[in-house]
Amino acid sequence: MLSSLRLVLRVDALPGDEHNVAHATKGLWALLDHLGPGRRPTLLRGDKSWGIEAVMARAERDGLAYLFRLRMTANVKRSLERAMRQSDWQDAGHGWQGKETSLRLMGWSRQRRIILLRRKLGRDLAIADRTNAAQLRLSFTEIGPDLDVWEYAALVTSLDDEILTMGQLYRDRADCENTFDELKNQWGWGGFTTQDHRVKPGGMPEALPAARGHGGADLQLVEPVRPAGRSAASPRGNHQPATAVVRDRTAHATCRANDTDDQQHARHARQGTPCLCPHRRVPG
Repeated sequence: MLSSLRLVLRVDALPGDEHNVAHATKGLWALLDHLGPGRRPTLLRGDKSWGIEAVMARAERDGLAYLFRLRMTANVKRSLERAMRQSDWQDAGHGWQGKETSLRLMGWSRQRRIILLRRKLGRDLAIADRTNAAQLRLSFTEIGPDLDVWEYAALVTSLDDEILTMGQLYRDRADCENTFDELKNQWGWGGFTTQDHRVKPGGMPEALPAARGHGGADLQLVEPVRPAGRSAASPRGNHQPATAVVRDRTAHATCRANDTDDQQHARHARQGTPCLCPHRRVPG
């Protein structure tokens, strides 16, 4: 998905036991190769599942910038412990502080730039015990004046931007997560069942439309649906799922008289309408 545009370029349907990154990367690289260097996104951004050697090495080989969250392995935690003893942390925005280092973790082919992030939590905390599923137990904790509680994270990137920029660039992933949530939950794309196990030559089950034989269903996201009287600048709540149009791209791409405005908008987005500002630097 192109994050700033909320434009989904491709959706791959895979079996339920092939949901991890090891299976997802094949479709990703196929899409980026299809777009070519001149049309692909300028940044590949993902959560900690994507911060692995195979993905980063391929992105470096192809000259594609990346920003991923790291799993808090033992070596990453040791680096964070050393950094916590130092005072030269920089502002990373929204109450976060950041510090730069470099690591070559086990299994990595090279050293990479690491951004360590920390944020101090409030002294009044509530702890929810979910041991008993039938009844939630809540306990309250107060942190003494001599103790600090920190939330922390680690990012790995090939970019050389300042820490404040990197922190905000990763926080912007939240907007992508909202769209993914709408697709999976409100629109029901999180999974489907079918008795028809026949697969087309492109690799797609016949329950979903093929997209020019690439083995994916093309899906265009357009403007969010807003209640009457709400301005475009108003925040979108969970009760307002984004409007989506799923269409077989082999169909004629011109607008038809009986198309809704959303369908026409989606088709124009696929054709690169100037109003979508194609010159913007769009993280993916």
